[in-house]
Amino acid sequence: MIKPMTSKERIDAVLAHREADRTPFVLVDGGTWIAKTEKLSYRQLCGMEDGGASRIVKLTDEVGTDAVSAVSGVFTACLNAFGCPIHIDEPGRPTDTGSCITDPEKEIPLLDKAAIREKLLANEFVRGMIRQCVNVKKLAGDRKYLLGDIAGPFTMAAVMVGTQDFIMLMLDEPELVETLLDFTLCVSTEMFRILHENGCDIAMPAEPVASGNLISQDMFEEWVLPRLKKLKENLPQYRYFFTHVCGPQASGCPPCGMPARPRFPATGAWTRSRRSVTRTAGL
Repeated sequence: MIKPMTSKERIDAVLAHREADRTPFVLVDGGTWIAKTEKLSYRQLCGMEDGGASRIVKLTDEVGTDAVSAVSGVFTACLNAFGCPIHIDEPGRPTDTGSCITDPEKEIPLLDKAAIREKLLANEFVRGMIRQCVNVKKLAGDRKYLLGDIAGPFTMAAVMVGTQDFIMLMLDEPELVETLLDFTLCVSTEMFRILHENGCDIAMPAEPVASGNLISQDMFEEWVLPRLKKLKENLPQYRYFFTHVCGPQASGCPPCGMPARPRFPATGAWTRSRRSVTRTAGL
C-alpha cells in the first residue's frame, strides 16, 4: 500500500518512473474555464490586483490538479511586446493574438535579438503575466509545481507572420524562416527565463501550429524539433521541461499505438485523448 503523496511527490515519482499513489492530473491553463464560466475578459482577469491568481488557484484546488498554471490563457500574448495585436476584451473568449509582420523580406532581417528582454519587461501584458505568476507562487507554490505554458518557437513565428503566409514562406524563403525561428527561439527562451525568475517550475512550450496536418512529419523534424531541443538546452534551471504537440507529429511514440519512428528519446510519459496526443515529459 503506497502512502498518500503530496502533489509534488506524485509528479516527481511518475516522471522518475516510480510507483505513485495515483496518476497525477494537470489542468493546463484554466484561464479559459474561468473566463467562460465567470464571464470575464482576459483583461479583467489579468488586470486584477493579484493578476487573477486567487481565482486560478481556487479552480485548480477545486478540481484537484497536481500542478497549477503560472500564466493562464496567454500563451502567445507575449508577442504583443514585438508588435502583435492582442484581443483580450471580450468576456468569455480566449486571447486572440494577431500577426505583426507584413513584409517578411524587409522586416525579419531587422528583428533585434539583443532587445528581446527589454521589450518583454516593458510590455504591459507581460508585466501582468509576471504579476499573475508571482501571486500563484505565493498562494500555491508550497504545495504544487507551477507550469508555464508559452508558445514554442515555431508557433510564435507563425503567429508573427500569419499561419498561412508562414507555411508558404517555409516553401519559398526558407532562409528567412531560419532567421525568424532564431529570433522566436530567443523570445521563447527569454520569456521562460522571466517566468522562472518569478516562481515557475515547469516549462511547457506549446506548438499547435506544428500539430495536426499543417506540416508533414519531415517538416516537423526539420523545423520544429531542433528548436524544441535547443529551447530545452537553454533552460537548465527548470525542474521539468514538457512540450505539447497534437496529432500525427507525435507519432514517434509507440505506446500511443502509432508507427514507431525513433526521433524522440524513450524517456517521458505520454497521454492520449480523442483529439490530441500530449508529450508530458522531457525531449
